[in-house]
Amino acid sequence: MASKMNLLRWIGVIPASIVGMYVCYLFSMLAGYLNFGWGVTINGETINIVGAIVSILANGFAGYGFVYCGAYVAPRYKGVTALLLMIFLVIGVILGIYQDFTLGRATILETIKLLVNPIGSYIAFESIKEDVIANIKTPERPMQDFGESREDYMKRVNEYRDKMKEIKSRKWYNV
Repeated sequence: MASKMNLLRWIGVIPASIVGMYVCYLFSMLAGYLNFGWGVTINGETINIVGAIVSILANGFAGYGFVYCGAYVAPRYKGVTALLLMIFLVIGVILGIYQDFTLGRATILETIKLLVNPIGSYIAFESIKEDVIANIKTPERPMQDFGESREDYMKRVNEYRDKMKEIKSRKWYNV
C-alpha cells in the first residue's frame, strides 16, 4: 500500500507544481487588484506602477509555488526534487524569453516578469532545503543513570557522538 501511495505522490509532483504555481499567482494578482491605480504618464500613456510591481511579484510567487508545492508532494528526496523543478522552471523561462524575442513581442516588463520566476523558485528551493535539514531526527544526549558505571555511560556517550557525526556529515540531498 505504501509503495502505491509513493508512486501516486511521485506522479502528482508535476500537477501539484502547476496547481501551486497558478494558486500563488492567482492570490498575488487578486491582492494586486486592491491597488489604487497610481500611475505615471509618459508620452501621453499612463503606466500603472503598482500594477506592474504586483505583476512582477506575482510571477515571483508563481515560481515559489511551482517549486515548493511540487517538492512538498514528493515522498522522498524533497531537496533533489526542488532542485530539478527549479531547473525545469529556469529552462521554461529561457524558452519563454527566446519565444518572446523571436515573435517580436518582447518588452522590458514581460522580460522582467519572466526573470523573477527563477528568483521565487530559488527562494522555495532554499526553504525546502531548510525544512529537510530541520526534519533530521537527532538522538537525545544521554544522561548518566543513577548507579551506572562511568564506562557504561561513556560507551553510550560515544555512540551518541558517532551518531551525531554521521548525521552532520550527511548532505541535504541524501536525506
